[in-house]
Amino acid sequence: LFARAALATAAAHIIPDGFPGRGFLASLAGDVGTSIANAGRIFRDDERGRLSSQVALLADDSLRAPEHIRARAMIDRASTVQRATAVDYSTYMVDDVLVKVDRASMLTSLEVRAPFLDRAVTEFAFSKVPDSLRATERDRKVILRMLGARLLPKALDLKRKQGFSIPVDDWMRGPWKQLLNAATEERGFSIISTSALRSYATLLGQGRSVGNRLFALMFLRLWERHYRITDVV
Repeated sequence: LFARAALATAAAHIIPDGFPGRGFLASLAGDVGTSIANAGRIFRDDERGRLSSQVALLADDSLRAPEHIRARAMIDRASTVQRATAVDYSTYMVDDVLVKVDRASMLTSLEVRAPFLDRAVTEFAFSKVPDSLRATERDRKVILRMLGARLLPKALDLKRKQGFSIPVDDWMRGPWKQLLNAATEERGFSIISTSALRSYATLLGQGRSVGNRLFALMFLRLWERHYRITDVV
């Protein structure tokens, strides 16, 4: 625990914002449950407090903080793998993966369903599959790869996995630069302070990896202006 806390302190005070791995190291503070609840955040709690006075009030409300919401999903989960699974299932799957697939498929009039979210499969996965067949220190999707090796062609590479990440930092410096500049202009009400937005734009110009944070702030600002938001209830 001392080593984990030391890493988190180093990440928060020595490693600069936007440096690769800073957020991961910061998430290591505390016990395993705390680390899982803090992993994968776009904005840490201290960063949210600096975005604006209104966001700071929300950041001070621990019951509505994302870390608290993620921690609630881990209640009564016995192991690290089960905790991580529960958090992903109730937050990342719902708020990220599934909603994006749903919107993208509806845009092109496609009916898309995820077969692994069948109720019987989900209940089996949560109640019957042991941790050793879910994930280990070296392997992921253990039981699926075992089934694949039995049913799929032998020439198929079951170890290879590649995500579909997008070059947000490059887009912000290139084709979206004009949008970003427009978003950083001081113009009436905004939930996010202009100085906070400009500070991340400055970090981007210095080569820091803050594209995901800027993406969220920029489109929130553009959304406010498009719909003429003038206050927060």
